[in-house]
Amino acid sequence: MPLLIDTYNVLHVTGVLPPDLAGIDAAGLVDLLALSRYRRMESCLVCDGVPRPGMPVGAVGHARVVYAGGERSADEVIEAMIARCTAPRRMTVVSSDRQIARSARRRRCRTLRAETFLGHLAHDAARSGGHSKAVRKPNPPLPASHVDTWVRLFGLTENDLSLPAADLWWVRPRPGDAEPGDEIDPDDLDMRRILGER
Repeated sequence: MPLLIDTYNVLHVTGVLPPDLAGIDAAGLVDLLALSRYRRMESCLVCDGVPRPGMPVGAVGHARVVYAGGERSADEVIEAMIARCTAPRRMTVVSSDRQIARSARRRRCRTLRAETFLGHLAHDAARSGGHSKAVRKPNPPLPASHVDTWVRLFGLTENDLSLPAADLWWVRPRPGDAEPGDEIDPDDLDMRRILGER
């Protein structure tokens, strides 16, 4: 794993990315990596917390996205990975966090400041000939008025809104349900079930 990235440390750098790339999330960072000089390097992006819906998890091309979870910080996970690395001189640690950089240098890992790394990604995206438009930006949250409209339209209650998706009968797959991407024949839809007429 030659590239170990402190993801949120990189994403919080300002003033480096051009306006059309500013405000990316972890998915956008994975996309930028794929357009960059680092695209063939094995990379590990370590993020704080747990993934939000739509965020990459696990292997994505040459990159692997890891979340620290609720018990530990990304910094703790990165420091543990540095300590466990069997070939630290081959690893480059990307972070502007002083403690992480100290841990990396102690093990003789190469270090790269987040600003420098992001500058490389921006430069490489510009050289890629306009491919930067493919970089994903996070979806903005829906305005409250839109949410209220959807809640009224579907007749949702406060209890429905507090349920995790797995507990919502209308999104839970049943045996024999189509897989995502399968063609669906409208004549096969059980409208009584969908409309709540059980």
